[in-house]
Amino acid sequence: MRKIILSFTLLLGLFALNGCASQNETKRYSRTTLSAGFDTAITLHAYCESQSEFDEYFALAEKTFLHYNRLFDNYHTYEGVNNVKTINDHAGKEAISVDAELFDLIVLAKEYAQLSDQRFDISYGAVLSLWHDAREAALADPENAQLPNQEELETARAYTGFAYVELEESSHQVYLNDPRASLDLGGIAKGYAAQKCAEALKEAGLKSGIVDAGGNVKLIGTKPEGDWNVGIQIPDPAAQSSTSLLQVALPKETSLVTSGDYQRYFEVDGVRYHHIIDPATAMPATYARSVTVICEDSTIADILSTTLFTMSYEEGLALIENLKAQGIQAEAIWVYDDTCKAPSEADRKKSGDYEIIATSQIQKQITYQ
Repeated sequence: MRKIILSFTLLLGLFALNGCASQNETKRYSRTTLSAGFDTAITLHAYCESQSEFDEYFALAEKTFLHYNRLFDNYHTYEGVNNVKTINDHAGKEAISVDAELFDLIVLAKEYAQLSDQRFDISYGAVLSLWHDAREAALADPENAQLPNQEELETARAYTGFAYVELEESSHQVYLNDPRASLDLGGIAKGYAAQKCAEALKEAGLKSGIVDAGGNVKLIGTKPEGDWNVGIQIPDPAAQSSTSLLQVALPKETSLVTSGDYQRYFEVDGVRYHHIIDPATAMPATYARSVTVICEDSTIADILSTTLFTMSYEEGLALIENLKAQGIQAEAIWVYDDTCKAPSEADRKKSGDYEIIATSQIQKQITYQ
């Protein structure tokens, strides 16, 4: 899931973690690594009794992310691992037996493809690969940056959809029945890894902390001195990670994931093209500047932030209400500006040059800057 990162600014700024907490003789420790996979910074903030205790948790976090990076990677192979690239490399040739976690994640992705009317679609790999190559070329030679060929995009779109993905549950086999089909788990993998990392840390004994995987934030337990306060960043690549539009107060363990147009992108003739592709058009989505989803499970939050970013506000709100009717609780925050106009009928709040719309249940927890 290698992606071009033209801005290393984090999607979410964590504002209430300054200083050390002192409850039950714990202090707040933090560390960031760029070598745990997923082409992003992985940060662990944890309340621990000693540096050595924190170091053990951090080593576990790194190990967990590296494991899932290998499993979900669609650009590299690893000895002894049948991963997404293995599946793609054998498209049209043979079924591949995969790890139960990878199989289950593909099954979950299929479920949300159906729930979202194919707006979330991991079978879109053939299209995403063309955009990936365009970003690679733009990074190497910005003056000659070009968009993917439109005819090639349309051809690639013809080989997307779960009709090309055959799943055999008893043997955990995945078969792409056409050599031109491919999978890309970029819209779900990092959220899943953050969720599994938090679960591993809790099992190892961590009571309070934050896993931040480049904007995929998973809160662990409760904060010793009050609510977790998480800031949603201004959707501007020039803004610092500590520059926020608003802060969300969260009293307990949950997940927050933001999808936006300002972190991974390239430019052609002065126009910015970001990495979140709308399956309905095969082009970068243009409905909002960013969408943040808050829900208990980081995997679901990752899926929904990507999905809602490729939908209008009305479509996204309808999806959230549909999920709530099925027992899946999620809240969302949309950010708009003059380039992406907010729907006039919605209840909007101003923050600087931006307009924000939030689902009703989360509004009272928001403080605008």
